[in-house]
Amino acid sequence: MELFSGCVPMDLFVAELGAIPFQNNSIDIVTTFHAMEPNHGREVEILRELLRVARRYLVLFEPSFEDNSEIGKKRMNELGYIRNLRKSITEAGGRLVDKIKLYKMISEVNPTYCYLVEPNSGNESREFKAALVCPISKAKLVDMGAYYYSPEAYHAYPKIEGIPLLKKSNKVVLMKGL
Repeated sequence: MELFSGCVPMDLFVAELGAIPFQNNSIDIVTTFHAMEPNHGREVEILRELLRVARRYLVLFEPSFEDNSEIGKKRMNELGYIRNLRKSITEAGGRLVDKIKLYKMISEVNPTYCYLVEPNSGNESREFKAALVCPISKAKLVDMGAYYYSPEAYHAYPKIEGIPLLKKSNKVVLMKGL
């Protein structure tokens, strides 16, 4: 029996939260589930990148430092968790539409909220165009079989068992004309 029998096929890839390998405004709804959580100090940087690829909405399921107990805040400080998402969303160029507390949580010291965010760039009218791009230059990637290659940037990214490794640290620079 196949593990994902009957599921919609997926194209997997490895990437960094701060360098998403998709074109600008290419994904209708971008969602995180505690992915931002351990990134205190990088909130605006990560939100800018998420908003860059979001066409209609960014939906964050993340903890709220401000709405946590004193014990929870102490824990979040010790673990380097994010804080002040409301301010960071605005600073990153998004508009917070709603913030909803989730009541069925695993841990009371890590309260999860749903943040519904709209990009301020008016992306909703653009056509769908999700394609992989170089995470550094944002130039088009061409599937070369064993790797993805950007003819514009001369960057190549290997694949392991067919899964592209699209992290900055995996980049190989190929000389022009190869």
